[in-house]
Amino acid sequence: MIIIKSYNEIDDILKDILNNFIQTHFEESRLFTYEYIIYCIDDNNDVIGFLGLQIFDNNITINQLCVDSNHRNKGIATALLEFTEKEFQNHNQFLYTHKLELYKFYCNKGFSEVYRDNFKIKMRKLSSAIV
Repeated sequence: MIIIKSYNEIDDILKDILNNFIQTHFEESRLFTYEYIIYCIDDNNDVIGFLGLQIFDNNITINQLCVDSNHRNKGIATALLEFTEKEFQNHNQFLYTHKLELYKFYCNKGFSEVYRDNFKIKMRKLSSAIV
């Protein structure tokens, strides 16, 4: 099941659960920086995937996307991206990645490179709304 909530809608218990999940897969959690949290839970209500995004005007930026290592290659990241695309279909959609191994995955999901530097690649969803 995929759930979307604004950061302000998340209670302290869920914040702790999401922070622990993120810290397991990233060096640090930036949960508080996201306006919307989209996460996937399994049948046991355990978080198995997470996507954090910010909104500015008619643009969304996906800053973190991760799936638990025990649940990878099962379509969860794709489901999170597709859910986000549908939920924010009238917004320009951007993401940042610093992992080159994910570049092809994002290209296959309809994102194209906008620019890159030594630390990250910015990509835009090709079918996003036009400003």
